[in-house]
This record gives sequence, C-alpha cells and structure tokens, in this order.
Amino acid sequence: MAKHLRKRVDPFEEEWRRIQEEMEEMIEDVFSLHRRDEEMARRHSPYVYGFSMKITPQGAPAFTRFGNAPMRAVRTPSGEQEFHVSREPLIDVIEGEKELTVIAELPGVGKENVHLNATETSLTIEAFFHQKKYHRKIELPCEIIPDTSRAIYNNGVLEIKFKRRTPQVKKGKQIEIR
Repeated sequence: MAKHLRKRVDPFEEEWRRIQEEMEEMIEDVFSLHRRDEEMARRHSPYVYGFSMKITPQGAPAFTRFGNAPMRAVRTPSGEQEFHVSREPLIDVIEGEKELTVIAELPGVGKENVHLNATETSLTIEAFFHQKKYHRKIELPCEIIPDTSRAIYNNGVLEIKFKRRTPQVKKGKQIEIR
C-alpha cells in the first residue's frame, strides 16, 4: 500500500516566502516607477522597507512590516493624478493581563504633529512634518477601552497604553421543556 505523505509547511518558512515575494514586488514597483518618471521617484526617495519578527504567546511567528507604504495614484477633483506616499512606522504591540501597550517609532516628527485615533479594536497613527509622513492602522489583538489611553512621546518613540476590555460573560437563560 502506497501512502501519500504530506509535506508539513513550517510557518516560519511560509511567512518568509510571503515577505520575499512582497519585497520583490516592491523592488519591481520602484524600478518601474524610475522608468516612468525619474523626477517623481527622486522626490519620494528614499525607499525604506523592513520587518520585525517575534514569537506570539501561542508559539507562532509574527512578522510586522514597516517602511514606505506602496505609492498610490489618486485622482483629484480636477481629474489630475497625485501620488501619495507615507511611511509605516515600526510598531510593537505588547499584551499584558490588564493593559495593552503600543510602541511606534516616528523619527523626525514633533509630538504636536502626531495624531492618534483609537476604537475598541484598532489604532490609527498619523504624523506629518515637512516631507516626513507616517500612517499606520493597526488591528489590535484584543479589545481595549479607548477612553483609558495614555500616550507619551519622547525622542521619536511613541508609547500608548490602554486598559484591556474584560470579556463579558453572556448569561444564558434556562429553558424549561414541557
């Protein structure tokens, strides 16, 4: 009897392959951008991209990317094309028992130029200063209470702390069988 053996895919290998493909696409985009419009490419350089890796409490790999978001063409009301580029800051999310901490690197931006918006499940970070533009929307790993936020910004590092929302245990109702 012949048995078919399934090759087990290592989660690190799978995620690494995905990141390599994404980086190859970004490099091709940069080269095609240079071919199409060298002047526009110079205005938006440097092109920065990277990732960080950590192990989740469940033992799975978690890759977080940062750097320039892909350039996107946007039509203005007059019909002209504008190109928008922003950099995704390096983010680290740390889950505690009662608190969630988000740390973001925003070098070269003053705290008066940083704008934050939080919902129970996401956080949006935007910062604008001269040519530096940062934008990142993060889906949080747990629900938080936005009104409990505390943010500190020092030397380009932003730290935001939230209290975690305690999961509500839904009460059931016993049903009598007749």
